Amino acid sequence: MKPPPQRRAPTGLTLIELLVTLTVLAILATIATPSLTDLIRSNRVTSQTNELVAVFHLARTEAVRRNPLEDQFVLVTLDSHDNGWSASVLPPSEGGTNEDCPENAIRCLGRENVSIVPEENEIRFNNRGYLVDSDGLLETQVAALTVQHVNSTNPRHTRCISITPTGQVTTNPGSC
Repeated sequence: MKPPPQRRAPTGLTLIELLVTLTVLAILATIATPSLTDLIRSNRVTSQTNELVAVFHLARTEAVRRNPLEDQFVLVTLDSHDNGWSASVLPPSEGGTNEDCPENAIRCLGRENVSIVPEENEIRFNNRGYLVDSDGLLETQVAALTVQHVNSTNPRHTRCISITPTGQVTTNPGSC
């Protein structure tokens, strides 16, 4: 007698298995999308805060390096736009505004989707790296800036940059 023919196991997916898999993937994508948007906004604020801190460090370093005279200073101008901000580091004795990066600027940045409060600001460092006012007098108060994503009111999308009168720059989560 012959043994019965062996059946091969079916290969591939049935239509129902495929639909169940696609439904599970759609549910997971729907749950993950808001978290991903939140993560992107938070990372954008953090990275642009770090860039702004680097600009302040550069300005302070340039003030000490280039500036042997006490009555001169390095200027960082911060200007807010409709959807972001820009910054310029200007060498001693060079004034002006930040319109598409002045010719004499040491470094310029422009960023979108992140705003700075207060909107227009000028930060000046003297030849010792200290904060000074527009008259060249030493500042006695901390300069504080809030960096926030323009499309969010979530406190996780906000950073505070503080510059002490001695020129130290620190960042903290949240607004100032």
